[in-house]
Amino acid sequence: MKEVKWSGGTTAYWTYGPHDAPQIVMLHGYRGDHHGLERITHELSQFHVIVPDLPGFGRSSPLPNPHDQLAGFSQWACEFLALVDPSGHGTLVGHSFGSLVASKAISSSTAPIAQRLVLINPIAAPPIVISNQLLTLGMLSFHRLAGLVPSPLGDILLRNWAVSRVTGLATMTTSDPALRRWIHRQHTQYFSTFHDRDSLLEAFATSMKEAVAYYAQDISIPTLLIAGEIDVLAPLEDQRRLLHLIPHARLNVIPEAGHLTHYEHPTAVASMIEDFVQGRG
Repeated sequence: MKEVKWSGGTTAYWTYGPHDAPQIVMLHGYRGDHHGLERITHELSQFHVIVPDLPGFGRSSPLPNPHDQLAGFSQWACEFLALVDPSGHGTLVGHSFGSLVASKAISSSTAPIAQRLVLINPIAAPPIVISNQLLTLGMLSFHRLAGLVPSPLGDILLRNWAVSRVTGLATMTTSDPALRRWIHRQHTQYFSTFHDRDSLLEAFATSMKEAVAYYAQDISIPTLLIAGEIDVLAPLEDQRRLLHLIPHARLNVIPEAGHLTHYEHPTAVASMIEDFVQGRG
C-alpha cells in the first residue's frame, strides 16, 4: 500500500505490474474498495496498474464536503491522476460507481488526465428512473431507513452482513458454487469498510440520480464500454444508447454476464482492456 495527499485528504492506493509498463488507473464501485478489482489487475500483468480506495472507502479519508459528492470525487480523481501519472498518457478505468467518477473527471478536467477511458458496467442512466427494478426500489427503501434512524443504528444497519449477502444474490449470474461463495466472502469482508454512515448515504444518493449519459458528449477521448448482457443495474439497452452519446466510443458485451463482471469474468474484461489499450480490435 502507498499513500498520497491531495487537497482534500489522503488516498491509499495499490500498484500492480512493472513500473515501466503502460499505466492504467482503475476506480472501484460503490461500497467496495481496491480489492474488488484485483482479479482484473492479475490478468493485466503486462501493465502498471494503480487502484486507489475511493475517498471515504477502505483506507482513504472521506471527501471534505460530503454533500457535493460527484463534484468532489471528480476533483479528487483529477488530482490523484495528476499525482500518479503527470504525463496524462495512461488509461482510466471505472467500474459501476467508478464509471460515474471517471466520466465526470474526464468531461470536466481542464488538463489531459488520460488518453483512453474504459467504463465497466457503466451507470449509463440513473437507476432511480428504472421503476420496474425491485432491487433498486429495495435499495432506496433500505438506505432511506438507515438515514432516518439515529446514526449509530444506521451505521449498524449499513454494515450488516445481510446487506452484502442480498446484494450479491441479486447481482450474481454465475452458477459456480465455489465462485458464488467467494463473491459472498468478498462482499462480507470489504463492503463495510466505508468511513461513516452519512458519507455512504450521500454516495448512494449520487449513484441513484447521476449517470454517465449526463457527461457523455464532453468525453472527447477514445472510450470503451464493457457491458454485461443481463446486467440488472446497468441494462444493456442503456449501454447501447450511451454508445451513441460518446463521440469516440465502442461497446463490448459479455454474453450472459451481469453487473459483477469484475468478479465473474475478469479474464474477458482484462482481454478487452488490453486490446483497447494496444489498439487492437
